Amino acid sequence: MLRIEKPYNGVPFFVSPFLLQTVFMDPKWFPPPDRPFQPGSRSILAAGTIGITTLLIPKGQLRNIIAIPSILWILWILYNLRQHTTGKPEEDYLTAVNISITLARFIDVCVLHDAEQSLRRVRADGSDRETAEDIQRMGSRFVLEQALRAAYCFVYIDVHEWYMRRTPFGDGTTHMPDFFSLPLEKQIFLGWQTGLHNGFTMVFGYYLVTIFAVGAGFHSPQSWPPLFGSFIKKGYTVRNIWGYCWWVKSRSPMGSLSLTWHYRHQLLRRTFETANSSLTRLARIRKGTLASRYLQLYNAFVVSALIHHIGALNCPYSELPWCQFYFFMIQPVAITVEDFAIYMGKKAGLKESCKL
Repeated sequence: MLRIEKPYNGVPFFVSPFLLQTVFMDPKWFPPPDRPFQPGSRSILAAGTIGITTLLIPKGQLRNIIAIPSILWILWILYNLRQHTTGKPEEDYLTAVNISITLARFIDVCVLHDAEQSLRRVRADGSDRETAEDIQRMGSRFVLEQALRAAYCFVYIDVHEWYMRRTPFGDGTTHMPDFFSLPLEKQIFLGWQTGLHNGFTMVFGYYLVTIFAVGAGFHSPQSWPPLFGSFIKKGYTVRNIWGYCWWVKSRSPMGSLSLTWHYRHQLLRRTFETANSSLTRLARIRKGTLASRYLQLYNAFVVSALIHHIGALNCPYSELPWCQFYFFMIQPVAITVEDFAIYMGKKAGLKESCKL
């Protein structure tokens, strides 16, 4: 029988004991808090090295055979994480998430698809050639723009950390209060503030690398596309935030090694697209239909929730995994409601008021 569970204040869940076990929310799935110390970077490096080494083997039967023990080895590394801790819950979480993503990408490009064909694009030789002077001029402007972006990222990160150290969530001395017990306006403020901090932290390092790579003349600005899409131009719907702003698609060539950072982000999208295409084939739903569209939408967030939940399973039990799972699963519902509102607006004759 279904019953209402309240994993945290104000957000009820309709769950059954079977669902509880299925999504691994029971405390028995979480590791104890008193685990021995071990750096997480070793595990990430080991998982990545296994995948890269296997892909360096020439395409053929030998690579296919070695892929099986490679997958099992990465799975063992992922399981063994639970026996140790890095000393920081956020690092434990990200270590497990990164290794699970590495495993998903490895299965994608080594088992399900051909890496040499899937990740290669040929740039046409046409009228888009630039002279050496043009490239140098664009490079100087690019470096200046990236330096300014890095500067305001640094300022925001510094101000955020200064502020958080003066709150119960970051002073390191008082017990952290339940986030959902705070007034709604405080939740909204801290939520946006932390979200912006995470985004600025991600792009700050990217900006520094691009400044060095382009400023030193190793690469052209075209080799370093934006890490995210424009939230100002496209971030006015939930669908756009996830589909364009967070997972921006680049038109730059895949061949440059300087794109590794950018396409590490983009290869996460391949994980969801692979899962979606497999599901639609299994369900025998024709591609392009409304059913296919929304099946892929909900499946993408289920996969995302599960990948992030693997990170939570590498931390001692708390109520936060419920919050995280709820966050991801409410997104497709919001997009569905949003799509319906847009559909009704178009049916009523409404049009876009402006274009940014």
